[in-house]
Amino acid sequence: MFTILKMNNQDLDLEFPIVSLRNRYSNPILIGEGSYGSVYKVYDRFKGIYVAAKIFKKIKSDRIRCKRAMREVELLFILKHPYIVYPYDLYWDKDSEILVVTME
Repeated sequence: MFTILKMNNQDLDLEFPIVSLRNRYSNPILIGEGSYGSVYKVYDRFKGIYVAAKIFKKIKSDRIRCKRAMREVELLFILKHPYIVYPYDLYWDKDSEILVVTME
């Protein structure tokens, strides 16, 4: 199960089946990979637009990686600039320790 935190002027904590997450986003195209995870271009079927999905893998098991990932996500929400993408959804899978950040 995914815990979803909607960040568009709301703070919700809902159980969200991974199947529904897969149904929402389709056509993944790998954009890039880094030390913390991968970034994909995906189609958001709910909004009808392409978005970037950054997937942080296994961050909970490493405290330093977790702190850095959380800091990066926090900065994305704070910074407002035309050349910085703004995140609108966070998905956290407790079992597989995967954090997904979707950005427009």
